[in-house]
Amino acid sequence: MNPTLSSFVETLVTDWYSTAARWTPPGNSSPVGCAQCEISPFLRLPGLVEWPHDVIHPLVEVLEDAVLQVQRSLEELDADIAGAVAPDPARRAAYGRHALKLVYATAMLNADDILDVLENCVGPAIEDYVAHELAAGLLDFEQTAESRD
Repeated sequence: MNPTLSSFVETLVTDWYSTAARWTPPGNSSPVGCAQCEISPFLRLPGLVEWPHDVIHPLVEVLEDAVLQVQRSLEELDADIAGAVAPDPARRAAYGRHALKLVYATAMLNADDILDVLENCVGPAIEDYVAHELAAGLLDFEQTAESRD
C-alpha cells in the first residue's frame, strides 16, 4: 500500500470520526439510505449497513471524494509523463477503477477503527436515546392509565 495514499485516506476517515462522535439521535436512524449510499461499494465494508444513514452517509461521501481525488492525481501524473496529453476515456476508466481499489483497500485497513467509533460513540448515543424515549413512553402510558381510573 502506498504510504502517501494510505495517510491521505486515513486523514479523511479521521475527520469523519469526529463527525460520527458528534451525531445525536434520532436523525435519520434508518439503515436504508439514499441512492448514493445504496450503490456505493463502500457499504460493503464490514458492519456499515447496520448503522444509521445519517452517520454512514458522510463516510461514504468522504471515501467517494477520495476516489475522485486519487483518480485526478493519476490522470495528472499520466498527463505529465505523456507531455500534457489528456488520457483517453479507456485510461480514465482504468484510473477510476484503480483509484477505487486503492481507496477501498485503505478503508478496509481502517475498518476496525471505523467500527470502534460506531460502537463506542454512536452505539451509546442510540442506547441513551432509546432508553429516554422508552421511559417517556412508559410515563405517558402510566399517566393515561391513571387518568382513566
